[in-house]
Amino acid sequence: MSLDSQELKRILRKRESTDDTDAEGSWAISYGDMITLLLTFFVLFFNVNTKKNETKELLQKAIMTEFGVEKGASKEDQAKEAPRMSMGDQKDGELEANTLKEWGGTLHRDGDKVVIEFPNTTFYDLGKVDVKEQSVKVLQQFANKYVKFAGTSSLSIKAFTDSVPVRNSQRFHDNLELSALRAIAAMRVLQHSGIPLDRMKISGHGETLTRKPSSETDANGAIKTPDEFARKVILVIEPFTKEKL
Repeated sequence: MSLDSQELKRILRKRESTDDTDAEGSWAISYGDMITLLLTFFVLFFNVNTKKNETKELLQKAIMTEFGVEKGASKEDQAKEAPRMSMGDQKDGELEANTLKEWGGTLHRDGDKVVIEFPNTTFYDLGKVDVKEQSVKVLQQFANKYVKFAGTSSLSIKAFTDSVPVRNSQRFHDNLELSALRAIAAMRVLQHSGIPLDRMKISGHGETLTRKPSSETDANGAIKTPDEFARKVILVIEPFTKEKL
């Protein structure tokens, strides 16, 4: 069976018309799929982000409630009541903790973190590593309140020294090493009080938070009146993520 030239041309034109139609319409399918995927991504992204923020906020509220926190003194009022060595600009407003106040402590929020300080507590004797007995009790009291949150948060232990240079020590070379060993000592106290090691981080910061460097020196150039409250520990609680530990 043979086709004449007219019939063959008609069939070819029909085929070309069909091919053109498919090519022109195929982009719409891909475009629609792409828009659907983008929409799905943004819906999931904003839902997950909101849930994370809500979880962080709930954790903060629970911790502050546990420590007896309430909206309270302004930054100026707290400064008059108890001079503090700040870690930086305070965020989300100042808070006062009634329970902590009984121990000489203060609490404030810094983003999704809760920062606890004891501005008028000397945690270590001059040039020593071990936590003083009275400060051990402070850390134990903190641990008893905090331990229930250890599963959902991590605890950073930041230790500091005063401005007196380290001399004639075989255990450490300078204040930075001394502060790191002090952080370990505080960590041990908290561990023995029930906080798991895998929920704690430590760091030594040397004399970076010395409040008022003294100008009084002895004959050897050593500072006579070091700031004993600079020998301190700052505790930072934040939501737990595996990346942070």
